[in-house]
Amino acid sequence: MYVQDPLTGRTAELQRVQPFQARKDYVCPGCNQEIRAGTGHVVIVPLGQSEMRRHWHSRCQEHAVRHGLH
Repeated sequence: MYVQDPLTGRTAELQRVQPFQARKDYVCPGCNQEIRAGTGHVVIVPLGQSEMRRHWHSRCQEHAVRHGLH
């Protein structure tokens, strides 16, 4: 699924991570809080910039898109 990257405004791929797939901790760029291993979340990967992939809480990403935080 393609979405607008809330951080850059560019087209990005959205990947859903199921809890059983989440094996590491990450920091959500939307709230700067930890996404703990075992927590379902989404990954935003800007097209052509896989090194810029970011892990987001699902609700933070939805909020950023809805409120145009780019």
